[in-house]
Amino acid sequence: MMNKLMIIPILCLLLMGCSTTAIEQTDHVASHSIEGKIISMGFLSNSFSIAPEHESFDELVVNTRNSDIPSRAKVGDTVVIGFDGSIMESDPPQVHALSIERINE
Repeated sequence: MMNKLMIIPILCLLLMGCSTTAIEQTDHVASHSIEGKIISMGFLSNSFSIAPEHESFDELVVNTRNSDIPSRAKVGDTVVIGFDGSIMESDPPQVHALSIERINE
């Protein structure tokens, strides 16, 4: 009887550790950023590609889902992309922009 009572809390702890619900970021504040030059603009301006300055990859696709590309941004401009830290492992890698800042040079 005592062994059965000890198994129940252990099973509860194991099940809580295997939860499939994701913790959503509610404040949508960019916690990471990447700087690079715009090398191409996507169709309908909802994405663009940059050549990151200090990363191990040559190109990064930036999806602008809820962010707008600065209206004067064009190929060759340097931008800082704020994102949540998640980089999709595709070829080329992709991020969802939370903020986009054009750097005046």
